[in-house]
Amino acid sequence: MTNEMQDPPAIPTDRVLAPSAPRSQEMAPQSVNMRADVLAMLMDRAMRYPRKLTDVQDRCFQELAVVPELAARSYYSIPYNKGKTNETMVEGPSIKAAMTLCRNWGNCMNQGRIGDEDKSNVITQGIFIDFETGMPTIREIKVSKFYKPSGQQGVVPRNSDALYNAVQAGVSKAIRNAILASMPDFLVWSYFQRAKELVINPPASLSKPVASLQDRILKAKQTICKVFGITTQEMEMYLIDNADSIEDDGSLLVHLQGVYNSLKDGQAKVEGTFRPAVQREAPPMPQSTKK
Repeated sequence: MTNEMQDPPAIPTDRVLAPSAPRSQEMAPQSVNMRADVLAMLMDRAMRYPRKLTDVQDRCFQELAVVPELAARSYYSIPYNKGKTNETMVEGPSIKAAMTLCRNWGNCMNQGRIGDEDKSNVITQGIFIDFETGMPTIREIKVSKFYKPSGQQGVVPRNSDALYNAVQAGVSKAIRNAILASMPDFLVWSYFQRAKELVINPPASLSKPVASLQDRILKAKQTICKVFGITTQEMEMYLIDNADSIEDDGSLLVHLQGVYNSLKDGQAKVEGTFRPAVQREAPPMPQSTKK
């Protein structure tokens, strides 16, 4: 006796997968359109080989165990509303963590694109589709075409290279948000916690002993200062301002690594993180820069 499996209904690619037509074609990521036969093959495979949640979690953890150094790149820490009464610290998995989860989740696809733009902003989109459930998820990030130079009140247009980089960073954030919004909370949380545990307690290597927690904290401070041009005084003032959110040396090391990741990946800026006193509110509309 054989069991016949009916083909799942096809996803309407003209509605779910087709991107809006951006006016800046030179910045547009590759379309997420997919040939019908390839889409049908992926969906058929998802029905024949469904995922097992425990296996997904085990594979994600195995990746961290194989290369524990990558755990340090798996999350970010960003202070929001720095220097204000509603200041808060936000932590979460990075795009690298999201891609690890997505890869091991399987039977899915993700893509990024430009959804729309106007005179002031480019709207980037991240797309995630789970072929087992047929659930599509889209998340958007707005990228400004302007920036505020240090020490100036008005904003000026980004040049082509700066705008390209900003849009690519926006696409990356949108993809991350779409993936993480589609993953089970327990999987995202457990991977995030395991990554932070490995930052605090990395496994010993035969060729390189693990430095003390205090030595790694000092190195993290020095690295952030050197790479991003932050003074020792700015670093110490930042740590004093955020002392309430740092419980012990372990959480301090985790936090410093998250700050480094957020600055390096463009999730946060030096001015907004370490120099809130010189940060001014940008005007809602671009201003003329006439001399």
